[in-house]
Amino acid sequence: VDLPPIKAGGVASVSVGLEGASTTDVVTASLSSLGDAMVFVSARVAADGRALVLFRNEGEEAVDAAKGVLRVAAAAFG
Repeated sequence: VDLPPIKAGGVASVSVGLEGASTTDVVTASLSSLGDAMVFVSARVAADGRALVLFRNEGEEAVDAAKGVLRVAAAAFG
């Protein structure tokens, strides 16, 4: 996934194919390059088979998101 740098106070999002995912699933996402950066990651299934991942940088420095590995998983709830 080609993510742009996330500037301080900025947001970025990416759409990821997620085979078998349903809009009722619970989703988790992580980005390996974040380390101790104050970046909040949120994800949801936006449409069957596709997740939307949002990154919000609450830190004081930009984060080079492109050098990390993005992992997204969905699981049925209930």
